[in-house]
Amino acid sequence: MPIETCGRRFAPLAGFEVKHTRVEGQVLVVVVGLSVNLTAQTIEHVIQKRRKLVSDMCDQLVVSSKHHAAVAPEWARLRSVSEVNAIDVADRFLRSMRPAISGRAPEFYNVNSNLLVAIDEAVGAADAVDWWSEGVDELLDTWSAMEREQKSVPMLLAAQSLDISRRNLELTAAYGVAATICMSDRLTDLILQDNPLTDAGVAAIGTALAAKPLPVLSALTLGNTGAGERAARVFAGLIESQPSLTKLNLTRNATLDQASKTMLERANKERTKAGMPKLMLVL
Repeated sequence: MPIETCGRRFAPLAGFEVKHTRVEGQVLVVVVGLSVNLTAQTIEHVIQKRRKLVSDMCDQLVVSSKHHAAVAPEWARLRSVSEVNAIDVADRFLRSMRPAISGRAPEFYNVNSNLLVAIDEAVGAADAVDWWSEGVDELLDTWSAMEREQKSVPMLLAAQSLDISRRNLELTAAYGVAATICMSDRLTDLILQDNPLTDAGVAAIGTALAAKPLPVLSALTLGNTGAGERAARVFAGLIESQPSLTKLNLTRNATLDQASKTMLERANKERTKAGMPKLMLVL
């Protein structure tokens, strides 16, 4: 804020530097000089410090995750898939998430809980990508055992409907599902109920769907998968932004509290007001 004295206005970050003092009778005279701090950040920069922190972290995570995908031995299977460039898909996925994570108003990040949310979102997205290949391997092993025939990544990407319920799939497999959603242009119906995917895993699946430029998945069943507040936050945004999704089942998730359910129901009402296709939301 500009300093004003004796009718004169001085620039922001201006100050008075004491040169020396003297006494004249009963008056203390302080001799000062005008000083302007040209190295200090402006108020606007100070306010945006936390957002810049998140933005820089997102940039670093994109670079490190892409490098991991390019050299890690466990990524060999996905790198060998000819139908799609998995590394480019992963890179686009992470870059598409950056505006949602670091593009909020600067004041948002100055609230400690909000800063933690943004960091959690960024690290969660990067973790998911790092585990894509191993997750796909686990998904294929489970699918092969169910169908009693060896399944491959091209077969997974060609599937229009996938039902892998009650198979004790955990977080790593959830990351494989997220990878499948990002790479597939055919999958429309996905059933994963009764698997301990965890809240982070379900959130990763929703994040992958939200990142698709032209999503085709229309029905998603995630009952009894460990979905909680983090997953609810992701799917609330998804409900309001993805017209292709017409059925979402999140029943029997004990970790999904009433506040999270209210958030999802509110998002569904906003979707209806916006004139988007009706969504069957089952909680």
